[in-house]
Amino acid sequence: MSQPKTYSPTMKVKNISHLLQMLRFEDMQNTGSQELPPGQCIVLERFVGKENVSEPNLNFGLAEVVGSVQYEINFTQADVGKTIYYRCCYISTQGKKSPWSKTLTVVIV
Repeated sequence: MSQPKTYSPTMKVKNISHLLQMLRFEDMQNTGSQELPPGQCIVLERFVGKENVSEPNLNFGLAEVVGSVQYEINFTQADVGKTIYYRCCYISTQGKKSPWSKTLTVVIV
C-alpha cells in the first residue's frame, strides 16, 4: 500500500514543436529517474486560454492520469498562439493526492 506524497512532482517542457508539447515529470527526491515513484501516478490538469490569466481565474480541467515520466500533448491549429497552463500532482494507488505543483505556462506553436 503506497502512501500519498507530501510534495508535488516537478514538471518541465522537454520539447516544443508545431502542435505538440512533450512534458517530463521528475521526483524531486529522485531526480534523473526514468520511473515514477512506486505506487504513484500523476494527475495532469490543463487550461487553454489567453496569456497572463491570473491563478484564481484558471479553470483547470482536461484532467488525465499519467503513468510515465514523459507525456505528449497534441494540439489543433485553432490552439496556435494560445497559452496552455499545466499543473500536476501525484496520486497514490488509494486515490490520495499530493499537493499541486506550481503552474507551468507555455505558448502553443
